[in-house]
Amino acid sequence: MLHPYENHSIEDMAGEPEVQGCSCGWQRSCCQRYCCYGPTGPTGPMGPMGPRGITGATGATGPMGPMGFPGVTGATGATGATGATGPTGPAGAGLESVSEFVAGTPYPRGAMVYYNGALYQVNQDNPSGIPGMSPDFNLVTVTGATGATGATGAAGATGATGATGATGATGPTGATGATGADGAAGAVGPAGADGATGATGATGPTGPEGAAGAAGATGATGATGATGATGPTGAAPPLNALYATQTGSQSPVSDGDPLTFDTTQLSEGTAITHTGGSSDISITENGVYEISYSTVGTDSTGAGTTSVQLREDGTEIPGTTASANVANANDLASLSASAIISVTSAPVTITLNMIGTNQAFTNTAVSVKKLD
Repeated sequence: MLHPYENHSIEDMAGEPEVQGCSCGWQRSCCQRYCCYGPTGPTGPMGPMGPRGITGATGATGPMGPMGFPGVTGATGATGATGATGPTGPAGAGLESVSEFVAGTPYPRGAMVYYNGALYQVNQDNPSGIPGMSPDFNLVTVTGATGATGATGAAGATGATGATGATGATGPTGATGATGADGAAGAVGPAGADGATGATGATGPTGPEGAAGAAGATGATGATGATGATGPTGAAPPLNALYATQTGSQSPVSDGDPLTFDTTQLSEGTAITHTGGSSDISITENGVYEISYSTVGTDSTGAGTTSVQLREDGTEIPGTTASANVANANDLASLSASAIISVTSAPVTITLNMIGTNQAFTNTAVSVKKLD
């Protein structure tokens, strides 16, 4: 039996086996008969680490215990610090990227182009049509009609007189000019003082009528009348326009042969007509017309020139010939041109003609619009 409150010396415990795990409250070793303590000796040096024991076999997995009740939801933690701001993304297309439309240019989708007084956005990559006549472009803005002239504003205050400039050097004396015509008679001088009254003379004859006096000064200008009301805006002229295309390849046979258009994409009004699959575009009313075309040409035999031009009743329309050199067979070149013509002897026929031979064309389009 242990005696935790008795004091025993080390000699009293001689020969007694030590009880492991026993404590008397004073951090002293215990034996079967006594609980004793002595002075604590110095800590001995650490012995060398023994060899690592062999890992025992893994015991069988015990059955899963029943699921415990859900724990109480902990308090929401403090919000973390805001992360650093990411880099600014690239700028989108804006008005600073607007360019004048050029037919045949491979614009990317979303690009902004300016054409005939209006702003358009490209609806698909590499458009083949003309803004305002093709679904390849979306209208963004259009130039409105010019408003009425406003009333004249009041005159601004007269600015301060500038400083007098330095006197220039005296120039050389010029040659004496020819004698000028006699100047007008000078003004009549003031009347002299009345002299003494002379004797009454005989009555003389009536003198001639004197010259007419000088005209009086012009009177001040009267006030400007009120501006009249602006008249109503006239009706808009009817739209006459046509847009025809052929995206597939075509190879005219002879020099001067016309290109054909298999699809009429748009036809408004009665002044311009076209039949699908035909090369002829007919203008049936006199007036002023704008004509534009674009196509992609190649020399099908090797290095050479590809060229087309617009014609009216078989005669070249000046300034509409487009040409390009290709270095190899089937290399592609974009061709386009536009013109404004006056039709005075309708009807007339407009065609787009090949210049030369051994050429092929794709993505061909032509637009005609009546301007008045």
